[in-house]
Amino acid sequence: MAQTLLISGTDHGLGAALVDLWARRGATVFAGVLGAASSETLPSGGVIHRFPLDIASDAGVARALEFVRTKTDHLDLIVNNGAILGNIEATLFDPLDFDEMLRVYNVNTLGSLRVTQAFLPLLLAGHEKLVVNVSSEAGSLGTCHRQNWYAYAMAKAALNLQSCLVHNLLQEHGGRALVVHPGHVRTFMRGEVDTTGALSPEEAAEALVRNVERSGPGPLEFRGPDGELIPW
Repeated sequence: MAQTLLISGTDHGLGAALVDLWARRGATVFAGVLGAASSETLPSGGVIHRFPLDIASDAGVARALEFVRTKTDHLDLIVNNGAILGNIEATLFDPLDFDEMLRVYNVNTLGSLRVTQAFLPLLLAGHEKLVVNVSSEAGSLGTCHRQNWYAYAMAKAALNLQSCLVHNLLQEHGGRALVVHPGHVRTFMRGEVDTTGALSPEEAAEALVRNVERSGPGPLEFRGPDGELIPW
């Protein structure tokens, strides 16, 4: 049975690659973008609906829900991919921009929560009832080695705990959550491509989908691109 899913943060990079990959497999993909709405049908039978989705805005998410409801009565998966990086260089010895940190937290942590809550009725009407939160090894307390990355790392750690809460609820309704670290991807995070990444967006997308396919009922998992379990 073809899947119906929603993915946030699909303007470029990993998000765009995930849209293409799932659509080529015949899925109907609702691709949240910051641009204009459009739709296309692929030779595979997959359908891509690109629609405006500002996960930092309550009103923006509400408008996105209205649009998606005109196209489908269910979602099998929600992939919360949208994120921003913020300052990753400043330490305690440098000026810290707390307003920027709040913006990062609003997008990277609260953004996924806005989407999951708003689209929960559609998800519970689907078959898989799976929420995939794209996190980062930077949010792992067990492997923390940095002295900076305050906004991004703390926001991802909070996203991990959010995922636990969501997973606990979804399990009571036949669903589950999954947390994935996509790897170091050559993608846009601060207005330009990080060319130092080990993985192309397409390679990272393939790895993420493999993690989705290997996931199942049970405790919440935090997996890396090779399927390895990452400490919380």
